[in-house]
Amino acid sequence: MSLKVIGTITKILDVESGVSKAGKEWKKQGFIIDTGSEYNSEICFSLFGEDKIASLNSFSEGQMVDVSFNLSS
Repeated sequence: MSLKVIGTITKILDVESGVSKAGKEWKKQGFIIDTGSEYNSEICFSLFGEDKIASLNSFSEGQMVDVSFNLSS
């Protein structure tokens, strides 16, 4: 199931990296958006992989965005 949230980027976090138990390298980068809703208005998203992290470079803090995502826990 795909969901969509609209909000303003308030913070782009630093890239994190590491090595999995299987020995594979990974990278992720997070960003926070403010939806303007009354409760829990800030949401943090994480992007995994070089290609998705590179796509975040075209956005900046203060910019309005539509974020489509698949929810998992």
